[in-house]
Amino acid sequence: MNKQFFAFVAFTILFACNAYGQSTSYGEVPSVVKNHFSSNHPQSVDVEWKREGEFYRVEFETGTDADYKIWYDSGSNVVRKEAEILPSELPRAIVNTINAQFEGYTIDDVDMITTPQGTTYEVELEALLKKDWEVVFSADGKVLAKVKD
Repeated sequence: MNKQFFAFVAFTILFACNAYGQSTSYGEVPSVVKNHFSSNHPQSVDVEWKREGEFYRVEFETGTDADYKIWYDSGSNVVRKEAEILPSELPRAIVNTINAQFEGYTIDDVDMITTPQGTTYEVELEALLKKDWEVVFSADGKVLAKVKD
């Protein structure tokens, strides 16, 4: 199987196991992490920090109604980013796969997930009188994982 798929699964398990991280006060976040975040996201609002295992997760908005999450290690290295994007921002290859393999479904929600291994797209699909799907795609439109929601 594809290395990108295994990397995605490993990161998903890692972060799913820590999904209920502890709220962390701003003072508990290492200054190098806070400085890296604030210098790269000066327009951020509604900033919330959580400690998840060995990582620091920050959730924030930028005033565009989109939600963002970034996971940092204690040295301020980004290990994962999630950005809520519009369906119109999906790569054409993913839209083509959805139209071919999920006929009758519409796109409900999209997150672009970036890790050191690459970028994937988590798409929630819904249809009337059918089970919803949560599907992870590679940028070239391949289905990496899918789960009935």
